[in-house]
Amino acid sequence: MSATTVAPRHESVIAAFSEVAEVLAEGVELDGILHLIVEKLCALAGVRRCSIHLRDDRSGLFHGRVGHADRDIDADVQRMVAGTPADGITRELIKTRRPVLLTNALADPRAIRSTMRYWKVRSLLAVPMVLRDEVIGLIFLDNMEEPHDYSPAQQQLAATFANLAATAVAQVKLTSELRESLATVTRQNALLKRAAAMEERLTELLLRGSGVRKIAEAITALTRRPSVVYDADFRALEQVPGETGAPCVLDERARAVPAIAHTLAALRDGRPRIVHPVAGSGLAHRVLIAPVRVQGRVWGHLSLVERGARLGPLDEKLARRAAATIALEVGATHREAEVDWQARESLAGALIRGEEDAGALRRRADLLGVRLEAPRLLVLVRGPQSTPSLARALAAALDEETPPQGVLATGVAGGAALIVPLPPGAGAGVEWARRRVAEALHAAAPHGALLAALSSRCTRAEELVRAHAEAEQVLRCLEEHVRAPGHQLLAAEDLGAGGRAFLATTSGPQARRFVQSTLGEVLEHEDLLHTLAAFFENAQAVRRTAACLGVHENTVRYRLSRVRDLTGLAVCEDPNAQLSAQLCLLTLRLQDGGVWTSPNGARAPAPATV
Repeated sequence: MSATTVAPRHESVIAAFSEVAEVLAEGVELDGILHLIVEKLCALAGVRRCSIHLRDDRSGLFHGRVGHADRDIDADVQRMVAGTPADGITRELIKTRRPVLLTNALADPRAIRSTMRYWKVRSLLAVPMVLRDEVIGLIFLDNMEEPHDYSPAQQQLAATFANLAATAVAQVKLTSELRESLATVTRQNALLKRAAAMEERLTELLLRGSGVRKIAEAITALTRRPSVVYDADFRALEQVPGETGAPCVLDERARAVPAIAHTLAALRDGRPRIVHPVAGSGLAHRVLIAPVRVQGRVWGHLSLVERGARLGPLDEKLARRAAATIALEVGATHREAEVDWQARESLAGALIRGEEDAGALRRRADLLGVRLEAPRLLVLVRGPQSTPSLARALAAALDEETPPQGVLATGVAGGAALIVPLPPGAGAGVEWARRRVAEALHAAAPHGALLAALSSRCTRAEELVRAHAEAEQVLRCLEEHVRAPGHQLLAAEDLGAGGRAFLATTSGPQARRFVQSTLGEVLEHEDLLHTLAAFFENAQAVRRTAACLGVHENTVRYRLSRVRDLTGLAVCEDPNAQLSAQLCLLTLRLQDGGVWTSPNGARAPAPATV
């Protein structure tokens, strides 16, 4: 290219930029400057269309700002966003900071084809606007549906002008910011006074231990913005309406929107972020989100809704401070709860092991608000789902309906031990506990297979050592003799002292052999087994047994005599025969899952599958 050819181009560039400089000096608004830039670039490059996209510092995306063509295209350009994951052109511009030329835009894999088709682009020149080695904007030039040959000289010329334009844009932004700063000094002073007032208020709330709700109310009162406190999974814990209305809650629909999900994911670095409204998200206002970190982990989030005045740096500062105050409050609450849990856990362990004298135990219990004279029973839980946190999970589930002094719990080898207070005047305390423990097992391990053993009722603290040994026996019975799926629950009163001792020290095969050798042919007669079960459940009274079964008294006597003929067991007269028969029935109930429950619906000593 000859010097005579180059000179006019440089003169054109200089003239164009001189015109831009004059407009800058006149203080024209940014859009006016950008319109002049795209117009001059079209003239310099010899094309009919040009647009500018400026970077949004929060999202990193490039939003269309102005355009130039043979008609007004600003509205169409402003709907465009560059820098999305599918946009290969922008990625290359940011990486190389050099112009990118597409000679066939519809076939080039770097381009978003739907966009190229919409704009009917044949060839495209994309140029980065670079300021201090940072891409702050993008310029796109094309000749509409007609191809255009962008020579290296034209590309360099466009790049040079784009960088000059970047400087002009930065200058306009700086001037605008300075003007805005000067215009808002009075307002900022007022806000700083509010910030100082809020600092004092939050410190006061923290010293008082006022709780998360009071802190949220304080931030709403001082910022005049609605606020929401979320947990780590964005479940709203507290919602405080402001002077301008109710808060916007980030529900599941809003959080599923990719742009919003991306912003929320960025909160992991600990800095507040602004979530922008997105069509279809249900979010109508911008929301400032500040993470609440407790002991290095995200406990939750505090949000302020942009209603009325626009969110600014001071709002971010106040949100940070309020989030830190919530974190201190929550942390203190957690520490208090942890200390209380450890103290209660230690007391539970001492009670079931009998490690201290009664006076020392009573003093420890009084400090924790535990009444040792209240009736209780002990529950032992073991199984594949046993974890160090099992005791806490079960205690939390049981505490929902227990008396005010609450459940005492501690971890034991392979599981958990819980001392459960019974409701005052509970005549059937074990039955109440059976229901509550079954619900707690499901809450702690919904799909697990835990074994739970309930001791008999204790009326004094000293009896808990005995209750622990009793529950251990019941648990061994469950482990050895029950193979049914799901959670299994059995109480000491279901087995009786003799049954516990027998089953806890007898293996499953041994017990089955005992049943076979003792009952023999009776096992083949269901009516005889039911009659035996009803006989013992009705205190060995023939009349009550007959009424229970709905048969004549002589039928009961006949069946019992048949049992004696087949097995030699005189269950009406011989105590030893009665004990043997009862142990056999108990073994059958455990191993067969309660098949031999009596027909009158009385409690069956089989384990409950819960």
